[in-house]
Amino acid sequence: MSLMKSNNPHQNYGISQADMYQMYAYSKKYKTSEVWKLYPVIEEMKDVSVNFASYSDQSVEINVKLFFVNVTRIEKSLGKLKQELLINVNDVYLIG
Repeated sequence: MSLMKSNNPHQNYGISQADMYQMYAYSKKYKTSEVWKLYPVIEEMKDVSVNFASYSDQSVEINVKLFFVNVTRIEKSLGKLKQELLINVNDVYLIG
């Protein structure tokens, strides 16, 4: 099973394979189909939504969502994260 599209860091938004496998392990441990990973925002990732999915029997087994936090505007950034989480209210665990 592969959570990443390729080993090209630009295509994978600079997210390491190890981070993705860690999120997969968390989803299994906490029995949730959706997990979120937080990263500090970089210029290229402003206003970008990134999701990676793992499929089992042609349906999404695990969805890893990435959220890029603007640490210079932490309150605004975390407010935006809260809105995103409320939209995706499934059984979400925030791990970061």
